[in-house]
Amino acid sequence: MTLRVLIGTLHSGENEFDQCIAALRRQSYPHWEQFVLANLPEHEAHEQLYARFMASAREFELFLKLDADMVLTAPDKLGAAVCLFEQSPSLDHAVFRVHDWMTDTPILGIHLFRNRVRWPARSNALFLDSPPMVQGQRRYYIRRAPSPLALHSPDPSLAQAFRYGLHRGLKAFQHGRGWASLLSAFSHWRLLKRLWRHFSAVRDQRLGLALLGVEHAASGTVAPDECDYTHPRFQALLVAARSMTADEIHRRLRPRWQAPVRRDYHWVRTLLTGPRP
Repeated sequence: MTLRVLIGTLHSGENEFDQCIAALRRQSYPHWEQFVLANLPEHEAHEQLYARFMASAREFELFLKLDADMVLTAPDKLGAAVCLFEQSPSLDHAVFRVHDWMTDTPILGIHLFRNRVRWPARSNALFLDSPPMVQGQRRYYIRRAPSPLALHSPDPSLAQAFRYGLHRGLKAFQHGRGWASLLSAFSHWRLLKRLWRHFSAVRDQRLGLALLGVEHAASGTVAPDECDYTHPRFQALLVAARSMTADEIHRRLRPRWQAPVRRDYHWVRTLLTGPRP
């Protein structure tokens, strides 16, 4: 049985877009088509992506969300992922691990869906990749093959790096929510501590900009929709941040980030009570 795959890619100027396309074209599995949604606000891009998937359910058996900063690591990765659905008719949603350059650790990051899944309209501007409704099984391939499926953001621009920290920081601190998902917040905070360790080890300006993004998120002064690359507020914050060197950023952040108790207390206090003026 041949399973046809529709691949949707969200692209907002990511440095890795050409690498993403080249790696996809090298795949040995031939039964796929791709469309690209470029330079849209994030919420609108996700809504269009999932609407396109659902409208294509008669033409394709599987849908793959492959963002422009994801680079498949080998020519057999797409075929191996598809094979899981061929072997298990009850599988509706597979989540695969990728290697994240920003934190130098594996994270969950690529989703493959069967055509019977459905995405309801989403009003939350922060958690746009929350799981869809499924009839069958959802499986996470954390340590099992074919994970890791891709490299995540292996060559980010300054804007990408800053947005990475801002977006994940908002998920870690969760300001303005009626309730906080503590498990999700903890997961993102743990990643941000790994980001600090990576930055301390290599002193790359891009990693420093990501941490400055986290600091803005912690302040409670940035709304989720202001994470979009095209938003004037994002651009203004980026211009100010990119003027700092890696060493300057490290000296500024070290007093809190290098002290584990102080760092975690700041996160817990801000998560539970909000930022202090």
